[in-house]
Amino acid sequence: MGNVEYTATVTRTDDGEGYASASGWLKAGSYIVALTINDSNYAINGNASVTYPLTITPVELSYTLTVENSVAAVYDGNVRTISGTPQGGDGIISAALEGSAGTAGDSVTAAVSVTYGGVAAQIQNAGDYVLGVALSGDDAENYTAVLTASWADGGAIANNTVTVEKADYDMTGVTFENASFKYDGTEKTITVSGTLPTGADDIQVTVSYSGTNGTALTNAGSTEITATFATTSANYNVPEATKTATLTITPVTLTINDISGNYTDYTAADIVINDMVSGIL
Repeated sequence: MGNVEYTATVTRTDDGEGYASASGWLKAGSYIVALTINDSNYAINGNASVTYPLTITPVELSYTLTVENSVAAVYDGNVRTISGTPQGGDGIISAALEGSAGTAGDSVTAAVSVTYGGVAAQIQNAGDYVLGVALSGDDAENYTAVLTASWADGGAIANNTVTVEKADYDMTGVTFENASFKYDGTEKTITVSGTLPTGADDIQVTVSYSGTNGTALTNAGSTEITATFATTSANYNVPEATKTATLTITPVTLTINDISGNYTDYTAADIVINDMVSGIL
């Protein structure tokens, strides 16, 4: 029967570009392979031509990453850097990345990636950072990277996620104390003493006031005032969010002088009250 001549064509059907990788293999993707018999004496399943779907899946590359424990810490404003190369060594600051570099001849390189909320980020602010491996190069689409991360002193990093914890503001220099004033007809208030702290991200704690009878007094009485501390920073906790103190205004004591005696020589209108009462301010 001899050899039967045929024509084969390959058409890519996905959004990928090109067909052959640097190593000569078809790139990962979806294709249609069409075979056409060039001799009318022969057919494939009764047809002169047939098509076949072809899917080539990416090769999985496995990597391991060892991370210094200092990367997971409490926020202090510093950037914690992780970098690496497939076999470790050059450029490593706080991690060693090891794994395969792919099929010989393919153009693909690997490097540590860090994302925060799905977006590439540097490890600095408080929050959860996901470690991964980013593949680049003309043939990167032919591969997927799987990372196993662990701490330098042992133990796996759960879900390849490093957490920078929120720091606490230092509120030790901030006080809010009771105060008492004698009535003098002017409005009295109390406020916190000390400087409200500012974090490494330059965001300062703020304070607001509320009271059972308002936050200021003019007349005699008292009110319990609450100072509420807050921050817009995502990197800090306010360890003591409220402090309370009591504002008091005490009445003035009036002294009535002795007004006993015989006033028959005077009318009631002639009695001078200021001579009898002391202590009015």
